[in-house]
Amino acid sequence: MFRITTFSLAAAALLLTAAPALAARPTEPPPTTLPNAEYDGFVLVQPSTGYADVTGPGVTQVGSSLVNIAGGNAPSVFAFAQATTFPEYGASAIGDLKYYFSVTGEGTDPVLMHAHVVALIKQLNTDIQAGTTANVYITGYNSSAQVNLGMAPGFDGQQSYDDVQDFWVMPGIVNYVSLHVTASLSADGEHFRGYGYAYADPDITIDGAFGGFSLAFSDGYRSGNGAPPPVPGSGTVPEPAAWALMIMGFGGVGVTLRRSRRMFA
Repeated sequence: MFRITTFSLAAAALLLTAAPALAARPTEPPPTTLPNAEYDGFVLVQPSTGYADVTGPGVTQVGSSLVNIAGGNAPSVFAFAQATTFPEYGASAIGDLKYYFSVTGEGTDPVLMHAHVVALIKQLNTDIQAGTTANVYITGYNSSAQVNLGMAPGFDGQQSYDDVQDFWVMPGIVNYVSLHVTASLSADGEHFRGYGYAYADPDITIDGAFGGFSLAFSDGYRSGNGAPPPVPGSGTVPEPAAWALMIMGFGGVGVTLRRSRRMFA
């Protein structure tokens, strides 16, 4: 009887000693380096202007159609396709970017993340077949942040997305962000004029309640939204709002110049 009691107490003491160690099990160590970012896509202008593969960050351009992949502090993808007064003529611009991230810190429970995603598609076409899409997909733990914008061929207009989505990740696990944008125009035996462009830009952050955790990205990448590049040489007439802003800007320059003259006089 006495031996059993002593054994029971010893076993209980051992379990109590081990319990805190089990509860405080360290987070699985993250990979020493995350996979490098991956790039893909192409710019194609038919029938004879040319074709180019997207092989890395920067601008890949054929004629006035281009794909711009930006890394660094504001990973984003921008695609622009333009075609003007052409017979049996087409243009396509497709860009893909995939980069990786992980969360490190104390603990093994899922960490709440926020994805601020900005996406925009726009196409101007009159009786022209065009398709424009922007897709953003961010992996998580039993959840994801996802945005899909699309405009069917033959429609003019614009769609935009600017919102924050929540998702969860496990510490020490490799996750990824995938961006895909496409803009394409085609015509058949007629003279048309038009353009299409798409833009996708996510910003990933850790919720403030998880202050003991930090983010790591693929080499050369960081989080942060950036401004979309200007639409290059679309040859379109500015919209009324754009005209108003330009007029206000010119007026401000004129006032500044007058004041400068008076001061020097």
